[in-house]
Amino acid sequence: MPFRIRVLAVLAVLALIGAMAPTALASTPSGLTGEFLSGTPITQLTASCDPDGVSTITYTTSGTASGPYPGTYTESGTVTIGPLTLPRFVNGFQFGRVESLSATFTINSPNGTVVGSKQLASAADVDGLCYDFTDRTLPGGSPTVSGTFREVVPASNGFGLTYTATIVTATGSALDSGISGVLLDQFRSTASSGTNPAQEDVFNEAYSSSGVSPCVLTMSAILPPFNSDGTSIWKYRSTIPVKVRITDCTGAPVSGLSPEVGTQLKSSSNPTGFIDEAISTSAADSGTTMRYDASAGQYVYNWASASVPDGSAIYYMYVREPHSVGQAPDGTPSLGQSYQQFALKLK
Repeated sequence: MPFRIRVLAVLAVLALIGAMAPTALASTPSGLTGEFLSGTPITQLTASCDPDGVSTITYTTSGTASGPYPGTYTESGTVTIGPLTLPRFVNGFQFGRVESLSATFTINSPNGTVVGSKQLASAADVDGLCYDFTDRTLPGGSPTVSGTFREVVPASNGFGLTYTATIVTATGSALDSGISGVLLDQFRSTASSGTNPAQEDVFNEAYSSSGVSPCVLTMSAILPPFNSDGTSIWKYRSTIPVKVRITDCTGAPVSGLSPEVGTQLKSSSNPTGFIDEAISTSAADSGTTMRYDASAGQYVYNWASASVPDGSAIYYMYVREPHSVGQAPDGTPSLGQSYQQFALKLK
């Protein structure tokens, strides 16, 4: 469709122009200017369409990222669209004004990891449509089709959304903010007469940064059930949950990192005191990399205490993440790691 081709061209040009912008200082990661996301087909899309009221579209998409952070991306979001009454049409389908849009996204690239969120800019003229239709004759008198049509297009300036993102690279981390423009287009139909038109299932997005600022990531102390004073004692062969929270300079949790757990023997002397932590035989995790729990906003790892040879000793538990400033047992900052004392006993 000519209208859609023009939109794709605008997004591509915006990304190309952005790629020519000056980069940040070597110690500060580049912003998202010039970043372009492209996913076909849209991984998952559900919709509740009400042309006379409010329509809601929920989507998940993944695909290719290009620009300063080439690699792959995932994004999930929700869009609401008001009555489809605007004087704007595509193939006879009328648009309405987008009333809200909120989404989260992650970009995984050899150049770094980007985790962010976006929302509708104030007073943005972002438009969308949402239809479930039966035996609808398209302009020109043919074909007659039944199906679904969902679309969100950028504002008149090519953008219409604002975003914030935490960017973590080998040289440092930064907080980035700016604007983006999204095209979400899914048209699916079957023809009862005439030739069925081309089906569409595409997501595209371009970014333009307003500027980055250095942002030191903060790793919490190792969280409960580890006691903050280092007095936790577990029964040997228990499965021990290790948890930390990593936040950016706004205090928001940061996902997409790969903290590693490890232990170090402090003393082989038999610990004084009694076993005071719950005995767990839950399945332990393999490897050493923690996983992210989005509902709790923290990284977790179930550590098998049977992995150490001395079952009656005092240890340090370490969580290492090179981009973060963690905490030592006394609460002082510890570059790239948090660690805490604990003990194991046979009985």
